[in-house]
Amino acid sequence: MNDGLHMEITPKIVLVLVPIGLGLFFRWVRLFSDEDGALLRKFVVRFTVPIFVFFSLYEARPESISAILPMMVALVLMTAVLFAIGWAAAGLFKDPARRAAVHACVTFGNYGWVGLGVADAVLGAPGSQRVVYFILLWWPVFYGFGLTIGFIHAGRRKGGVPVRKAVAVAAPILVAMGLGLAANLRSVALPQLVSEVLRPFGDTTVPLILFSVGVMLDFSRLTGAVKPALLISAVTLLVGPLVGWALAALLARDAVSFGVIVLEGAMPVATMTPMLGENYDMDKDLVSTAIVLSTAISLVTIPVVASIVAG
Repeated sequence: MNDGLHMEITPKIVLVLVPIGLGLFFRWVRLFSDEDGALLRKFVVRFTVPIFVFFSLYEARPESISAILPMMVALVLMTAVLFAIGWAAAGLFKDPARRAAVHACVTFGNYGWVGLGVADAVLGAPGSQRVVYFILLWWPVFYGFGLTIGFIHAGRRKGGVPVRKAVAVAAPILVAMGLGLAANLRSVALPQLVSEVLRPFGDTTVPLILFSVGVMLDFSRLTGAVKPALLISAVTLLVGPLVGWALAALLARDAVSFGVIVLEGAMPVATMTPMLGENYDMDKDLVSTAIVLSTAISLVTIPVVASIVAG
């Protein structure tokens, strides 16, 4: 990595771990429940994240905008490689529902939630911009590969793609990105009042994301599926960064893009994975356990990957 990414990594990692720790603490003292965490997440996803994305794109430099296509390709290729690895890992199990769960958990990382928080804390605004580019194709990739997993292991679907739910989550962010990019390219000057009122909400996005990660870490969800969840966590958190590194070497045109692709490869299991259970039978206990366990372990592995990326 070049000197542009060399930095004091410890203070950056503290910015990631402290908000998560606070979320864990508030859950432990029962000031926040699952319902509170879900409401907080909904507020962030549908309100502060779109504002964050708008200002991120509005202020993006030309060299950042040129990274859009490589980052989109990186998501597709990373998912394809992890899909193949997940298929191999799923072959270790006999039960179709468990195989589907293992396959899906390995295939999809928590790129747009934990990934956004980590990239912003470690690499700053340029890092979070690259994450926005990286997850642009998330929904078609998620359901394209996700439904293929169901076909492989279940042989049939029990429901269609929940288009309305996907649009409800994705539309505000995509609209914000389009508006921010258009305003950037046309050099539109925002009214001062708009900036002063909305920007503070966007600035709270990353701390709230990381805080919510802690709130949603419910260790009571760890069930008898711990052993296969440990396998999923090992593949996701150890093999994933290597996949990210290889793709970054192939696709990244700048140091920030390189760092973001590697960091995204180090993310834990995506919290969206249970949504695939609407389409085919999955071992829900295993999926829930894998999400909690991989996220908890990632609090140790992500700082290691981040220190290598920044070193």
